[in-house]
Amino acid sequence: RSVEIGHTVRDRLPDTGELRRRDAETGRRRCHEVRQMQRRWQSGGTAKLGSGARAMELTFAQFRVPIAPNKSSLFCGRRVLLTYSKNNELEWICDWFRFHRDVHGADAVIIYDNGSTKYDATDLLDALNSLQGLTVSHVVHWPFKHGPGSRDSAGNVDSRYGQAGALEHARWRFLCSARSVMVGDVDELVLPNINQSVFCEAERSKKGFLKYSGMWIIDRRLEEAEHSQREPARHKDFCYRMAPDPTVPAEEADARIRSNSKWTVVPNRCPRKAQWHIHNIRNWRRATKSSTPHFSHRHFVPINTNWNPERLALLNEKFSGAPIRDRLLEEFFARVRWNE
Repeated sequence: RSVEIGHTVRDRLPDTGELRRRDAETGRRRCHEVRQMQRRWQSGGTAKLGSGARAMELTFAQFRVPIAPNKSSLFCGRRVLLTYSKNNELEWICDWFRFHRDVHGADAVIIYDNGSTKYDATDLLDALNSLQGLTVSHVVHWPFKHGPGSRDSAGNVDSRYGQAGALEHARWRFLCSARSVMVGDVDELVLPNINQSVFCEAERSKKGFLKYSGMWIIDRRLEEAEHSQREPARHKDFCYRMAPDPTVPAEEADARIRSNSKWTVVPNRCPRKAQWHIHNIRNWRRATKSSTPHFSHRHFVPINTNWNPERLALLNEKFSGAPIRDRLLEEFFARVRWNE
């Protein structure tokens, strides 16, 4: 169980083709390649064993980047939960693990902490260390900018490069040897529609990858939770979702109650050129397939630090119909050891 500082470099790097043209003109031989990816660039190559740093040259500066040791052995053979978090309540993080431990068999967690101010990494690790069934826990201090969260006229988010960089960092630094990895947020819980773990199903599938859609769980407490007045509220206090609005076309009504997809992967079956991203894996044909009907996730509106008021306002506009009780979610809540 450990904590460390993550490293990243963000700038508009020239692509590999441009570097090769420059090298041909200067007669230099380059030891690394640069590849453009969505919201980021990736530099890769070889270095001598024991090298402390490698030189990087940008258009405006030269500097040295520390080469950190590969720590994939920490998570070798583990079923890992991977998330990116800032100021989420410690109890929320613990409940997120408890649910996926008891429902899916998760036994390891890696958290990229994006500059939390409510607690430090030691507090977070102490909370995780108190949980039964958690074999490996690791916190990476990731104090880099998340990226603008504003939306364009089409409703698309401009850029969230902090999270995209964290996913790639986790893949190559820690998770190459993991048995399987679930990527999601602390306010999301994955439900099976079959009697199977999402990790197990990803591992036994031909492609080693599962993508699943989600539904929003709204800010309406269960009656027993209202009586307890528990603060902060926990996942198990909520299980109401919105029914499709009958006054709008069926396709639009379905889209309103759905949250973006999330995924689980077997890392060693994921192509090197593929890019781990927030809602999918890019540059991998198998990952473009439609979502599996055997799993879905629930996205909890009330499990939120209000970091993006704009998004909450949009959600409130969507949730104008009558709520319905999510019986499948309740069924799996009953299987969780919430105090262990």
